[in-house]
Amino acid sequence: MIYKLFSTITLFALLLPSISIELGTWSSGDGNYQEGEFYEDVNDNGIWDAGEAVYDDWVEINMTNTSGEDIRGFQFDINGIELVGGLDGAAEAHGFEIYASGDTALGFSVTGDTITASTGGLLTVLYGTLNFENESGLCLPFVQNQGPEEDTPIFADNNGAAIEDIVIGDGSECDSMSNYENFAFNLLETYPNPFNPELNIEVNIEENNYTNILVYNINGQLIQKIYSGMLTANHVHHFTWNAENYSSGVYIIKVDSDSFTQSRIVNLLK
Repeated sequence: MIYKLFSTITLFALLLPSISIELGTWSSGDGNYQEGEFYEDVNDNGIWDAGEAVYDDWVEINMTNTSGEDIRGFQFDINGIELVGGLDGAAEAHGFEIYASGDTALGFSVTGDTITASTGGLLTVLYGTLNFENESGLCLPFVQNQGPEEDTPIFADNNGAAIEDIVIGDGSECDSMSNYENFAFNLLETYPNPFNPELNIEVNIEENNYTNILVYNINGQLIQKIYSGMLTANHVHHFTWNAENYSSGVYIIKVDSDSFTQSRIVNLLK
């Protein structure tokens, strides 16, 4: 009876206008390179050479879209795997580039293509190195109705605006993130993502420090310094990057201080 009740609730939720993402199959690789797998190209020669690290752990990300909106870009975090990239699924089929670093995955099309509203199933396959810290394993951090600065996944519509009512499929949400009271604010947050042309940046450091907030392009070149100076601890500092004079593409926001260094991948869509 309880199972049927939860099934009814789940079905009802899926009928509401929303986007739901959940974890699919995952696999731990053997560390031996096979064609098509991700690896660390130390000498930039475009081929795998003996001794170069192989990233052959992967996890599928599935999606259901009942929002009625095409998807122009997306970003979400995933715990339990150190990400290096992504392939396959609806994202690749619709011409999306997948950028992944740390615990964050970002997908978008440089040509303005979208994942049509009727598309569902496999969104992408993310690759990296599994790093389970507890029995919960892989999971998607999410705090219901708390906004993009608190790990809520972001999906952008054809105009670049965030689609509302994003949900995490049953069994895929991180247990520790389901209760707002247990949520710890991240040291660096950027939103919306994708953005055009202004990006909100929030920094909360744990010690009083001289801090630099920097913008790099995808090639690692420093293109702008947003802030350089002292920041006080345990206070959310708000900054804005106006990218009106920059072209569409992927950028990296980096916060560098004596106490910590952290980066976020962001996508400017014009």
